[in-house]
Amino acid sequence: MLHDAHLTGPQELAGLISRHAATLGVQDALAYLVDLQQTVLIPLLEPDGPGPDRQLEPLVIDSTVAGRAFQHVEVLSQRDAHGGLRVWLPLLDGAERLGVIGVTVADPAAVDRDGGLLRTRLLRFAALAAELVMTKTLYGDTLVRLRRRQQVGLAAEMQWALLPPLTFASRQVTIAAALEPAYEVAGDSVDYAVDAGRASLAIFDGMGHGLRSALLAVLAVAAYRNARRAGLPLTDTAEAIDSAVATTFRGEAFVTAALAELDTDTGLLSWVNAGHPEPLLLRGRQQVKSLHAHPTLPLGLGPAFDRSAATIAVGGHPVLDRAGAIPLAGLARAWPPPCRHPRRLHEPSGRCEHPDDHCGRLPPAPGPSQPEEPALAPVPAGMHGGWRLSCGY
Repeated sequence: MLHDAHLTGPQELAGLISRHAATLGVQDALAYLVDLQQTVLIPLLEPDGPGPDRQLEPLVIDSTVAGRAFQHVEVLSQRDAHGGLRVWLPLLDGAERLGVIGVTVADPAAVDRDGGLLRTRLLRFAALAAELVMTKTLYGDTLVRLRRRQQVGLAAEMQWALLPPLTFASRQVTIAAALEPAYEVAGDSVDYAVDAGRASLAIFDGMGHGLRSALLAVLAVAAYRNARRAGLPLTDTAEAIDSAVATTFRGEAFVTAALAELDTDTGLLSWVNAGHPEPLLLRGRQQVKSLHAHPTLPLGLGPAFDRSAATIAVGGHPVLDRAGAIPLAGLARAWPPPCRHPRRLHEPSGRCEHPDDHCGRLPPAPGPSQPEEPALAPVPAGMHGGWRLSCGY
């Protein structure tokens, strides 16, 4: 499969998955990718379509077996009309859920025969397919268009092209971010980097709305990456962003930001706050305190930084936020995890802490009369251990 993938374009990925799944003795292999707002799973079809004998529609995550496999990151199955078994396997890139793969096994008993050999092979196959989805996305628009259910605004197009993967997990640190409304986000952006002993995180909000706001955010993120990769300290990084914005926009625009660095060996968090709401420190889903730093002007209005970044030994879960803190009573309903139900990925018990239908659900996108709302809450403690950082819009 890897050999064939070298000369496979993104538009040929569906056929590649189907052909190589057949070598495992399964039929009708089909990948479904999650849409931007994580509400449905959309079938990845070959260019000539599924054929006249198959009618394929997106699968709603909240009400299908495939959606449950996606939510809970587990292998689930259901009988089909012909006595076979339809098996659903999650597509994972690290900690980020991409969708699911469905395959049909003619003999249901084969899945667990020989110590579950076929199940193991299918899981490995799904892991390889997920990596191919990630890499082939970069070479065309087929997979990008597939995940969109409506037109993306120009400003939002700029932001989605700029973003890092919105979920990362290792044994030392877990990072999750979300942006909503997905199709109209403009000047809001996040960035992070995880290196030996350190996790760097930033959240930005460009002044205003629309294209100008997006341009501000793009400049801020580029300046942040440039300074961070040059090894500058946190306050010098903030000054570099300030200088870039001030030089380009001549004091007529600004960017609010929160920049943070976490020492993943000691748990020491350092941060600079430039006109942003204060981050929250949460432990056990409860707010411990707001993380106060010396107030500074937004970036682009001149260097007015306290020369020493604020520091704290966190021992909990810092949350960065674009527009202020949501009420703690609403945390369970507003949390935007990597997917809508973060079970299994973060919770060692495998039991969801919020059994109602709203567990892990993104709040609805704001309407014309509603401002953008932050959607933040703690990442549940989990099998990855270590420190947890969240940010979102």
